[in-house]
Amino acid sequence: MKAHYYIRDQNLRVIRPFVYVREKAIRHFIVTQKLPANLEANHFENTKERLRARQMLAQQEILFPKLYGNIRSAMHPIIGFEIHDKVVKSKRKIKSKDSEDISDDETDEEPITKAD
Repeated sequence: MKAHYYIRDQNLRVIRPFVYVREKAIRHFIVTQKLPANLEANHFENTKERLRARQMLAQQEILFPKLYGNIRSAMHPIIGFEIHDKVVKSKRKIKSKDSEDISDDETDEEPITKAD
């Protein structure tokens, strides 16, 4: 569930720009901008277990207002960002045409992965 990565075997860059945007905010934007979208929750994704988890998280968020921020922070290693002073950085080396190693500390790109 990385937010941004490259699959070299397929020459494909995967970018998930809304990884930190809450569903409520996306729904609000769709409605206010009058975008054509199906907001019905009748899809196969909404199983009883998924609905139960959403309700439980909503209840817990009322009890613990910092819950969303804590879960988001805990997910940083899974998503693949290294947060340092609230700046997204990736420590990787790239090779130039002259085969020199160049440090690229100011990029927010994630490591290149191979397809399974």
